[in-house]
Amino acid sequence: MSAGWRIGAAFLQEEDLGRFNYWLWLTRLRCIAGVLLLTLALRWTGPSSAVRVTPVLTICAIDLMFSVAYRSWLRTRRYLRLLAYVQLVVDTLAILSGLLFVSVSRRMFHFLPLLAVVPASMMEWQCGLCISVLATAGHFA
Repeated sequence: MSAGWRIGAAFLQEEDLGRFNYWLWLTRLRCIAGVLLLTLALRWTGPSSAVRVTPVLTICAIDLMFSVAYRSWLRTRRYLRLLAYVQLVVDTLAILSGLLFVSVSRRMFHFLPLLAVVPASMMEWQCGLCISVLATAGHFA
């Protein structure tokens, strides 16, 4: 089989994985900002019990601390596939943890785990399957 026929993430170049990981890092920062704005908006406009702000802020702060570590890891340019998996697993767990503190209507935020499943599936099907199983298990727990 010629090299031209090789497809899939097993043959992704390190440069591609670097760009993918950087995109995950940048997107996470934007999502954290969006979650913070939405949480504060729901707190000010909705019922006082709609969202518990302190736990959501804590989860965002922890995810932000992980982002600093991811950026350092990305600069090393080593184990980039593992970095992508770690980022997506931690992001999925952060999303699921945050949903525990929403009391208004969890169905309204039912599709939020897709924020991690879709990028995982873009990288490789095995990663997409892993994150999908994690998100599904967390959703039904």
